[in-house]
Amino acid sequence: MKMEEVEYKPLYTFDTDLVKYEIVSSKISHFKSRMIESTMKNVKDALNLFPKANPPLDKYSSSEKKMIYKDPFSFYIPYHLDPENWGMYVRVNWILKDLRQYLTIAINFTEINKVVSDLGYQGVLHAGCDTYFTHLAKHVLVHHAIEDIALILEETQDCYGKIYPMFDKVEEDEFAEYFSFSTYGLATFYVFRRALRNILDVRRPLVDFMFKVIHGTFHSSLSGMRDYFEQITKPLEFLSDLLYSYWSVNGVLPYHPVMRKNVIGKISPLWDSVVNSHMGFVPPLYGAINYLEHIPENVKKAIIKEIYDRVFATTL
Repeated sequence: MKMEEVEYKPLYTFDTDLVKYEIVSSKISHFKSRMIESTMKNVKDALNLFPKANPPLDKYSSSEKKMIYKDPFSFYIPYHLDPENWGMYVRVNWILKDLRQYLTIAINFTEINKVVSDLGYQGVLHAGCDTYFTHLAKHVLVHHAIEDIALILEETQDCYGKIYPMFDKVEEDEFAEYFSFSTYGLATFYVFRRALRNILDVRRPLVDFMFKVIHGTFHSSLSGMRDYFEQITKPLEFLSDLLYSYWSVNGVLPYHPVMRKNVIGKISPLWDSVVNSHMGFVPPLYGAINYLEHIPENVKKAIIKEIYDRVFATTL
């Protein structure tokens, strides 16, 4: 019986010639190229906010390596595998190359489409960075949230390590891409990053990174507009679908965005609460640590940390 699935359907579609990097890069003006390079220098500097560390791949057996999620842009090492070294390892070299190409595509739409034209060149570049890095963070968040759900089930059933991983890697990565593309617009770090800086007394590398990369240009481009949040949502929706089109046309898309019925069936009772907790920068199991009876102590210490505190920069 064929498994039911829901594929991501973009709101915006684009002519292939407008998102093909080889075509666009051959025609882009020197002025735009200089603006992109200035933005990329800022991104490169901001990546230094993350601790430099390579995932310790050599220490794992071949079967253990199968638990690691490796995408073009990052590694995710689960705490089930390694409570000491778990987290997101951002692949700096790949990202710097790919982001430059995506921004080359994006900046041209300032003159092509009204949805982003009011942002101006610099606003589009910063909004593009917001879109790009929010997508990458949400992709890894899916892996982490699913692992948390597995841990909750393992605690309630007293079977630690028997439920995780919950899915085939391809299924989980397809869902991660579906989630990342379908939660566009207001589901972005841009919307709540100012509140986080004002409320939290904890310096988080990912929050500081987003501030440094985006600066205030996106904010100032929109500050005089009416219907403020709607005006934020529309360009972020547009740029998210532009990323989807760019990755698809240029052969970069890591996995086709698909939500499969069996994935939702297993995670749905806990999914919203776990994901919303993480989006609010609060580890969902933090308050329950003292009541977890079947989880190893080193894992308990690991899950006190939020995923956004476990972001590293790697050149692998």
